[in-house]
Amino acid sequence: MLKERIRGLTFLYYALATAYSVMVLASDYVFLQDYPFWVYEGVVVDKLASGETVPYLLKTYPVPNSFLSVAVAALAYPLGFHSAAKIIVVAYIIGAFVVVHRLCMRSDASLAMEKSLLIMATVIVGSAFWNGWINYQIGLLFVAIYVLMDSPSKPFSGVRLALFAVLVFFTHLVAFAALCTYVGYCAYREGALRPFYYLVPAGIFGMWYVIGRLTSGNEGLEFDRPMQPGVGYFIAYKAYTVLKLGPFQNFILLNGSSYLENHYLVYLGLIAVSAVFLGIVLIYLLRDSIESWRINGFIGRAGAGLAVLAAFLAMPSAILGVVNLGERFLIPAFAGSIPLIRLPRHILLVLALVACGFSLYNLKFMYDTRHLAEQKAALREVPQPVADGGELSFGTSETLQKMYARTKQKYLNHRVFGSIKYYEALERSEFNLPVFGTGVVVNKK
Repeated sequence: MLKERIRGLTFLYYALATAYSVMVLASDYVFLQDYPFWVYEGVVVDKLASGETVPYLLKTYPVPNSFLSVAVAALAYPLGFHSAAKIIVVAYIIGAFVVVHRLCMRSDASLAMEKSLLIMATVIVGSAFWNGWINYQIGLLFVAIYVLMDSPSKPFSGVRLALFAVLVFFTHLVAFAALCTYVGYCAYREGALRPFYYLVPAGIFGMWYVIGRLTSGNEGLEFDRPMQPGVGYFIAYKAYTVLKLGPFQNFILLNGSSYLENHYLVYLGLIAVSAVFLGIVLIYLLRDSIESWRINGFIGRAGAGLAVLAAFLAMPSAILGVVNLGERFLIPAFAGSIPLIRLPRHILLVLALVACGFSLYNLKFMYDTRHLAEQKAALREVPQPVADGGELSFGTSETLQKMYARTKQKYLNHRVFGSIKYYEALERSEFNLPVFGTGVVVNKK
């Protein structure tokens, strides 16, 4: 019976990985919220590298968010930006599914598939994925690969750590911080500071980045003000950020309405199911942390959990040009805790099946919206979006709210079509749009 259950869940898990990959390949473009920015920037890097004149400049210092731009540039020249954008996302999906499965197998083979499905729904294709934070997601994947390759039973490889540290640095600073945290754990495990020495090359790039950012005038190191003031808003925003760890995503269509616009009760029901799903996981994580504290004090899961919680609460809604930084700290901590969680088998199985259900919803959305021309035709038939109204969603500036989300269903939203003008500009070979300040290129002044 156990073997049959594992076999069935394994088939389901990799069937979902295949389905996500097929839908990415079958769509006109990769419809992820911020992803068109990075694809556009990658093509700009390719143009600059080939000597073409475009109104952008490469930064003269190492930039953490540069991995994706370089990857797109490398693939766009021989394949075109369509194929480059799709290959990168499909490679991420397949790599993440495989690595997460292997990590869960190493922790507990009998429950590995259920836990893999939980991580799949909340992290691999969770909120960060639909936000288009592919640099960040790839960075976490590299960290997971390093953890998978590392083992107390194997000899420590300083060269491997140094190479991974540099690679992860060029994906995202939070991913690099996650790797450094794991290296700190390894140093504690070995009772030696030796692992930290191999972070020095990446640390040099980090100092170079800070100095370059300070002196270039392109970016500052200032703290952004809260989008809305007040302690009440801060607490509500943090609670909402935790809720975003759940498996439900509300997709905003091209006309600014929700994919579930005419199904408000379904929308509320899915949020409730997602909240209960997340609440069950968090309750058992809290129970495990309390038991760890009773045995080991703050040396262990309890201390790690408190450190993550403190960092999460200390993070504003935006800092150094990066939004939702607290969420980005929560995601790797949450993902890393799932393989270690002790959930009753029947509850874990139910959660895994619920995770599959949410993925089927995501895949239906991808299928229904795979052709941009059909969405534009529907937009012409309905010239006025759903009536403006409702409160602002947490973590969304009023300007963006008015621009994209003209719907009362304002929570757990992803404006996956909000940046398609970058794809359309690439189709016309027009290079005059603004780029992210945190990327590897800047607009000429």
